[in-house]
Amino acid sequence: MLLVCIVLASVLVQSSSFLTPFPVSTSRNSNSAIKSFRMGMDHLKIGSDAPAFSVKDQDGAEVTLASFKGQKNVIVYFYPKDATPGCTKEACTFRDLQSDYDALDCVVLGVSADSEASHQDFIADLGLNFSLLADTDRSLINAYGAMKAEDESKIQRSTVVIDKEGKVAAVWNPVTAAEEHPVEVLEKIKGM
Repeated sequence: MLLVCIVLASVLVQSSSFLTPFPVSTSRNSNSAIKSFRMGMDHLKIGSDAPAFSVKDQDGAEVTLASFKGQKNVIVYFYPKDATPGCTKEACTFRDLQSDYDALDCVVLGVSADSEASHQDFIADLGLNFSLLADTDRSLINAYGAMKAEDESKIQRSTVVIDKEGKVAAVWNPVTAAEEHPVEVLEKIKGM
C-alpha cells in the first residue's frame, strides 16, 4: 500500500497540469499572459492603486491614467471586439448615459485590442461620445486581468471604476449583461 501511495504521489507531481486553474498553451508568451491575468485579478482590490497605463486612443493620442488624477473618476470598460452585437449595445448605452457620467465627473474609456482605425469606424458608426483605447499589444488588458480564463487570447467583458485619487473603486469581472451594465456602473458611482 505504501508503494502504491509513493508511485501515485510521484505521478501527480510530474503531471501537475491538473493544478492549473485554466488551460495553458505552449506558446512562449502564454506564461507571461497567465502571470498578468493572475496579477490583475490579485491587485484589483477595492481601495488599491489602479495599475498605471499609457495607451493610444482612436486618434493616436496617448491617454494615461495619471492625466485624470485629482480631476475625474475613470470608467475603464473592456470589451471583446468593435461592431459585434453585445459590444455595440454596451457602447450605445454608455453613449446614451454620457451626460449622467459627466455630471459625476467621470470619463468613460472603452478598451479592446482593435486598431485605431477600427475604433474610428466604430465611433463614427455609432456616434460614440467617449474615447476607445487601442490596446493592440494587450498591455492594459493584461494589467487589468481582462482576458478570459479559459482562453487567454480572448478579452473578458469587464469594467473597473477608478476614483479621482487613482484607487480602484469597483470591479465587474465578468460583466454578464452588456446592455444593462452601464446603468449598473452609473448607480455604483452615484453611491460613491
